[in-house]
Amino acid sequence: PFEKPSIYKQKNPYIKPFDEGMIYSNCCRMLFNISQVKAVTGSNPFHSGSGVGGIGVYAINMNRLLFLAKDDFEFLKRMIDYTMDVGARALQRKRKWLRKHWNDLFPYLSYYQKDDRSLFNIFSIVGVHEGMVNAGFKGGLFNDEAKEYAHQIAQYFYEKLQQFMERDKVLYSLEYAPSENAACKMAEKDLQFANAIADVLNGEKDYKISKDPYLNLFIKESIVKFGEKLFDLVGVEDGSY
Repeated sequence: PFEKPSIYKQKNPYIKPFDEGMIYSNCCRMLFNISQVKAVTGSNPFHSGSGVGGIGVYAINMNRLLFLAKDDFEFLKRMIDYTMDVGARALQRKRKWLRKHWNDLFPYLSYYQKDDRSLFNIFSIVGVHEGMVNAGFKGGLFNDEAKEYAHQIAQYFYEKLQQFMERDKVLYSLEYAPSENAACKMAEKDLQFANAIADVLNGEKDYKISKDPYLNLFIKESIVKFGEKLFDLVGVEDGSY
């Protein structure tokens, strides 16, 4: 179906018909033309384009950020800026280590993967639907306003990744991940986080509930801005979501 003009082509001009000779995943939002990467990686005995991969995946829990920011996009962007900057530094640090030890690792790595030019720093966005519910959008991503908000967020991520690529001169990619097994762990941590916020609102705990001082400042700003509305806007218990 991707060979004909369609809404998929409009959303992503790089989308290609499935090619059994290629081994790459369509779970990521590719910011490149696969044929351009193929020109760099060439082929090897396994498959064409098999040199494409990732340095690592840095996941951003949008459920928590949207719970704090609600529909305040400017506030949300500042939190995204911070979390993405932390992620970019972490991925670049790993890339630097791999470059240093490229020939020390399993011999077949340096033999088939000559360098890291076709390996991506990957950002993963998880929990957007749940985040939209916690931001006060009834129905989450089934809500048209939430869809538009999510699109703005995705475009902002895209712009940030473009800046990172120009700055670091390496490949970055964005994926919308189901988070799979990690979803259970994040849900548990988010519940603990929400309970801690409730304790702060009740005066039972200080707002410094994170080990990261910058995140604590975001928490404080959210509490000052929304107060009890942090939970009033969610409306989960009545079953309407």
